[in-house]
Amino acid sequence: MAWVLTQHISPDSLRVEVIDGITVYRVGVVGLWRRVTRHLRRASAVDFQTSYEKALRRRGIRRLFHWLKQSCIQAFLALQAIAFLWRRRRSISTLLCFFFSPLEAIVCSWARRFGIPVIVRSATSRDYLFHDLVGRWQKESLLQADRVVAISEDIRKELLALGVEDYRIRMIPNGVDVPKEEWKADAHHRYGAVCIANFSQQPLKGLDVLVEAWAIVVAKAHGPVHLVICGRGNATSLIQLAQRHGIRELIEFRGSVHDVTSILLQSDVFVLPSRVEGMSNALLEAMALGMPCVATSVSGSADLIDSGRNGVLVPVENPGALAGAIVDVLSNPAMQVRIGLEARRTIERAYTTEVMARKYKALLEELSPDVSKPR
Repeated sequence: MAWVLTQHISPDSLRVEVIDGITVYRVGVVGLWRRVTRHLRRASAVDFQTSYEKALRRRGIRRLFHWLKQSCIQAFLALQAIAFLWRRRRSISTLLCFFFSPLEAIVCSWARRFGIPVIVRSATSRDYLFHDLVGRWQKESLLQADRVVAISEDIRKELLALGVEDYRIRMIPNGVDVPKEEWKADAHHRYGAVCIANFSQQPLKGLDVLVEAWAIVVAKAHGPVHLVICGRGNATSLIQLAQRHGIRELIEFRGSVHDVTSILLQSDVFVLPSRVEGMSNALLEAMALGMPCVATSVSGSADLIDSGRNGVLVPVENPGALAGAIVDVLSNPAMQVRIGLEARRTIERAYTTEVMARKYKALLEELSPDVSKPR
């Protein structure tokens, strides 16, 4: 029997919920905190900065207050998580932690005391691998897990540099379902390019670089060419940037979309301008459709794309190179078809949900051979 333990993040979510037959338990006080601050902010100025942007700007006393607030939040989280594990300690064969978060750090630390094997998965890379942690012990707890999953070659190298032995690391990239639909070069496309990336993860997603690059694309194009960016969060700062470049009417900023496939099929090229990445599911989904894709050469994107064969890679933080690659793809239908077909084949060979599930099943059986037996 499987269940999910996660943080109560959204103020609108339930504490306990059954999703697709799996019981989801939510712990912590973040949801309550956000419910309170949401009401307070209705009467105050709107804050357009993301949590990542705030972290970059936090200094001195503000940094100390943030640390104290996070410490209190995580203390409540620890009490609930430990109590949850204690009640179920005799029925748990293996714990699989999908993010390097405070909850996973707490779980890792106590699971070892209960003799429960733990697998942790790295969700992102570089400085943001431990973005939300407030104590060194949390980092050490995660890195001491029985097995550590790297979703890209870059992350595997980072883990080795952090002292994780090679025998404890397993490479298991993300996977997606290969859809029945296929992207068609000769179909009528509403958008010149599409980017699926949450605004709330700026500046990691490099969306400001994409807006600057789009101004160059527009200048080189023979007619109006439209970009659509989809994702959760506040796009105000990006809208203002587009206005300064005089291209506001050529960029559509949309919120979360439930039918991602439909948006992708309406576009000529998929673009991922990330500064930092783990392995983008949006990029995987676009490649699975057989779309031509342009991405920055970071982490999982570099694993997925062999530039010129099944997509195009460009340097990070380079609007000119990004724009040039987009223009090259837009102006070359034969190239679109060729790299799109190879992109789909790449996913079919090595990045499907089935391939990913088999690898996790093998890893679970490695640590707990009786994991597949009914309880």
